[in-house]
Amino acid sequence: MSYIKYIEDRYNKELITLSALSECRRQYDLMSDEEKLTLDKAHDNSAVEVQLNLTKDEILIGDNVDTSKKTASQGWLVAGFVFAFLGGWLGIAIGCNYAFGAYKSETKTLGWVMILVGTISMGIWKSL
Repeated sequence: MSYIKYIEDRYNKELITLSALSECRRQYDLMSDEEKLTLDKAHDNSAVEVQLNLTKDEILIGDNVDTSKKTASQGWLVAGFVFAFLGGWLGIAIGCNYAFGAYKSETKTLGWVMILVGTISMGIWKSL
């Protein structure tokens, strides 16, 4: 896998910031063809960031993942889906909170699923 593809994949998984992605692209463009080839063949992920001299603020790995985005608690997720299956407005409201709030992409996806399930369930329950 090329280095640029690798670093874009890390950005899409929210493991590095946008500024780190831009800095990696800039530094990659400045490299010679031989250096680019060596970097493209690198298999040790940690050595890649060290070679490009990125700061800890630009690299978000493991526990250092961006804390401005939250994850949902398991209890509220379960409650939201239970209320959504029962066709209640509360399940849709919890789903909207997760879909439109400052949450990670996985949580936002669950919020949208909650909204969809709640809307379908509400239609089914109303037709009975």
